[in-house]
Amino acid sequence: MIDSSGDFRKNGSVAITVVFLIVSAMRPALLIGDDGIEEVAITDSDREHWAYRPIARPAVPKIENDQWSRNPIDRFVLRRLSERGLTPSGRATSRVLARRLYLDLIGIPPSPEELDAIEHNPIDSAVESIVDYLLSSPRYGERWGQHWLDLARFAETDGFEHDRIRKDAWQYRDWVIDALNRDLPYDQFVKSQIAGDLIDGADPIATAFCLSGPDMPDINLQTERKHTLLNEMTATVGAALLGLQVGCAQCHNHMYDPISQADFYR
Repeated sequence: MIDSSGDFRKNGSVAITVVFLIVSAMRPALLIGDDGIEEVAITDSDREHWAYRPIARPAVPKIENDQWSRNPIDRFVLRRLSERGLTPSGRATSRVLARRLYLDLIGIPPSPEELDAIEHNPIDSAVESIVDYLLSSPRYGERWGQHWLDLARFAETDGFEHDRIRKDAWQYRDWVIDALNRDLPYDQFVKSQIAGDLIDGADPIATAFCLSGPDMPDINLQTERKHTLLNEMTATVGAALLGLQVGCAQCHNHMYDPISQADFYR
């Protein structure tokens, strides 16, 4: 990191050194188990992180003279607004609510004719009917399926320099869209994608979740390709379903999460 003249200031060496020292300090403590495998020590501080705590139902705030809240979530919002000296915005009109619902659920705005029809109905009944209508639209699965396909690192080509087209990739894409449109329960949605080839009645097409990432089918070392695909599966399951970047532990113990390299390959 020091150049030939011994000067730290050239080529950003000081910044690089500082970053290296900070990351090293963040690295978890290591233990050697009875089996000789290096383990990451899990501290009491790690266990207190909110993501690893049991789910609890918090007490709903009691707010004096509250004429705004319509449900418990509103009270939490109102309490934080009050703490910051802010007041809630006025209630949205039917047209504004309709646009929000259309854009959130199917990704496109309502037509002028639809907006005109909405304005002539009471706002509460209009919202309820709009939600039912949009959830029954095939556009709903197409809109929200994209978010899941991003997590699954779905692509219709292999990537890398050859980037060959995957002629059957559409089947998994359409399975995800259909699953959302028919309101497949989330537990079945996940199980089908991880083990659909082992579950009676599940669609094996769903297991393309495990193979949707980048691939190099023409790689010379097929063993290397196999292990790369397995590592991709492990990293994606960790990120998409657990919210953990376990893929960082492929080459070394995780820098700031309690995940060792041994855990990744266990």
